[in-house]
Amino acid sequence: MNKRGITPVVATALLIVIALVLAMIIFLWARSFLTEKNVKFGEPIENSCSDVVFDAEAINSEVEPSNLDVTVLNKGKIALYQIDLYSINTDSRNFIGTAGCDTGKTVNSGDSCVIKFVDSAMSSGQLLSLVPRIVGTKGQQNEDYACEDSGKELTVP
Repeated sequence: MNKRGITPVVATALLIVIALVLAMIIFLWARSFLTEKNVKFGEPIENSCSDVVFDAEAINSEVEPSNLDVTVLNKGKIALYQIDLYSINTDSRNFIGTAGCDTGKTVNSGDSCVIKFVDSAMSSGQLLSLVPRIVGTKGQQNEDYACEDSGKELTVP
């Protein structure tokens, strides 16, 4: 009786194909655990927050009393994309909204603009927290990032 098996060449080719398929599966599985970093100037965007410096002044809107206008002057090196507004109470910090310049542009270094928070209904003496947002790149897309440590507190007049 003649017993025949596969040739060593075919066996080697099968082993290589199986190894490549397994490597691809492991690569795709491991890639799901890795996330791309949001970067600015080639570094993690968190590092750019130390260069965010701005002044802000809250003004009750003359046109609509329930609106709050915040004048922002960028004194830092990083353009400001938007501002998150929080009201601060004795025991909590409440998110009110996010807004950008009324011109729709970022606030570049040395520039200023008015940011309008619509229907914010702030009372005089209310303590506010302003948190700047900057833009970085994540992969091929722009993504904003809140610089919590670079925020400012101010009081509604």
